[in-house]
Amino acid sequence: MKVKFSKKNDGFTLIEVLIALLILLIGILAFFKFYIAIIRANSLNSSIITATYLAESKMNDLYTSQNLSSGQYSISGTNNIVYKIVWKINKNQNKNNIIVTCKWKQFGQEHFVKFSTVKTSIY
Repeated sequence: MKVKFSKKNDGFTLIEVLIALLILLIGILAFFKFYIAIIRANSLNSSIITATYLAESKMNDLYTSQNLSSGQYSISGTNNIVYKIVWKINKNQNKNNIIVTCKWKQFGQEHFVKFSTVKTSIY
């Protein structure tokens, strides 16, 4: 009795399976790298919005104040971020140059937003 072997392939070889898994793994790693970048960008944008609000709020306080003087303070925000608000007043005759800067450190880098305006004194 003769046994015949079929040359028909009914499955994948081990090499084909390993290559398919490698391609799938590369795709998953690329997705997670992109996902982490999106989370970092979202966190940084949130910090920029907070810093802008703090600096703009201080600018409005200074603009409506009668007694202007330079100063600074720090405030803690979300994600353990400390914002440092610094304002400088440069007085020239009947106008005051007001500069407000909000600084913070995130992801190992210094960031800041800066506002400036001129307040005139009309007598």
